Amino acid sequence: MSTYNEYEMPDEGNPEYYLDADIQITEVDEPEAEVVEEVVDEPVAPKQTKKSAGGVPPTVYAVTGESETDEVHLSKIVYMNRQQRRVLSVFHVQRRLGEWGFDNALAEKAGWYGDVTKDCVASFQKHVGLQETGIVDAETITRLFEGDTNVTVIL
Repeated sequence: MSTYNEYEMPDEGNPEYYLDADIQITEVDEPEAEVVEEVVDEPVAPKQTKKSAGGVPPTVYAVTGESETDEVHLSKIVYMNRQQRRVLSVFHVQRRLGEWGFDNALAEKAGWYGDVTKDCVASFQKHVGLQETGIVDAETITRLFEGDTNVTVIL
């Protein structure tokens, strides 16, 4: 009787494989590799909420144009602008409001400065201690985009 280990398996295409009924195939037990789990504590940044102090970190990458940053023009952020229904500057205002925790701004059509976005702007203004007008002015846009590396604010 022949004995084979896993490295010396008989060739199934060989006729002798089928004729020799006394062949016994055995497995060779190899020692199992020792598994070592290494636990590494990774620092976790605290979740930002609208109650957090200071600026809010921006979305990792939110530039929509081809340059390194998108320009956000204060003059283009117009409430209920019927001539321009989608404005990139308004889109970034809505994005930043969402990052600050005022997520309702993201529910409005992207780039449209309607009532929902206006209410979120007013809530943001109240949160940072500005007068609640719901209209984006120089102070509001400066505070809103503080620390945002995705945009260049044009006053």
